[in-house]
Amino acid sequence: MKPLSWCAIGLLLCSAALMTPSARGGPAEPKPRPKMEVVFTLDTTGSMSGLIEGAKRKIWSIVNQILSGKPTPEVKIGLVAYRDRGDEYITQITPLTPDVDAVYAALTELRANGGRDAPESVNQALHEAVTKIEWCKDNKDTLKIIYLVGDAPPHMDYSDDVKYPETCRLAVANSILINTLQCGAMEGTGEIWQEIARLAEGQYAAIPADGGAVAIATPFDEELARANAELTHGTLLYGPREQQAADRRKLDLYAGDGFGGTSKIRGPAGPSAEVAAARASAQAKAGRVAYYDFLDAVKEGRVNLKSVKEEELPEQLRKLSPQQREAKIRRLLAERQKLLQRIGKLGRKRDDYIASQQKKNKTPGDGFDEQVLGQLRSQAKRIGVKY
Repeated sequence: MKPLSWCAIGLLLCSAALMTPSARGGPAEPKPRPKMEVVFTLDTTGSMSGLIEGAKRKIWSIVNQILSGKPTPEVKIGLVAYRDRGDEYITQITPLTPDVDAVYAALTELRANGGRDAPESVNQALHEAVTKIEWCKDNKDTLKIIYLVGDAPPHMDYSDDVKYPETCRLAVANSILINTLQCGAMEGTGEIWQEIARLAEGQYAAIPADGGAVAIATPFDEELARANAELTHGTLLYGPREQQAADRRKLDLYAGDGFGGTSKIRGPAGPSAEVAAARASAQAKAGRVAYYDFLDAVKEGRVNLKSVKEEELPEQLRKLSPQQREAKIRRLLAERQKLLQRIGKLGRKRDDYIASQQKKNKTPGDGFDEQVLGQLRSQAKRIGVKY
């Protein structure tokens, strides 16, 4: 689908009260937002079950906190799951994408299994994270980070592996930082994890074997989870039938509200309240409901409204005249903006509550999510993002 002309985009967003300053004849387009690209390289062998389950619960909380930076960064997330030779797989890659729902869907499919003996294929996983992921070429305004998370050292006896010192040199040459999180205290891992972080200009931290992620319930979770269900119901899928089916599978992961309430999509099933609340809050900060949502694609100029085939439009926009279609899009955009503003206020209250509870309870701060965010916040200064 060809992008809309800037003129057409301006006319559409004006009606939705979402025009850019330049479209209104005001100042020039603002400076592009800083970018963050984060790839989690996760050991998925049997001993990592606690960490993997924690990552499923915390991925949206991590993204939500990343989006709290000033200025708000554009975020892409990727995933490299690894085990060892002889297991079901050696690596599984989820490419860098702004579609966090795709990463969450990939995480929900991961199961800890295999790898009954250390070491693991750390060298291959790390090398693929550096060389097979499509990283941004901009090294000035883009923070590029790999999080290596595991409990076992790398095989150094595989003659055809690219060993981690060479991979670290490649990472530095491409302005990619490698942070390492050691789960547990297996002999031989800590020294290598620290060396990888040092060679790749990253940071090292030790975390509990189970990941140590702690959930903090807040008084705002229920309302935010219901708002997430509302956003889910209002998501408009578009494109070829196969693509819509794939996007529907991602969307169905959020069908419920986390509190037993039913969804207009698919009954009472759904994400945990923590996941649903964090997702809604992150959506408000990003100003986007889903990368595969039609309204967001129109708003961001990724879709040419006039050239979309009728059968590839969202179902509720088909069989409308062009004028009726544009009027409905304007109305839906305006309604969504109001909902996102309400969610944004609730999300800020939720963030403040969690911060106050962490301070009050004096939590150790050694959980997977807290270490990820602590490392990222200090490194974000490189691109002018403050927390």
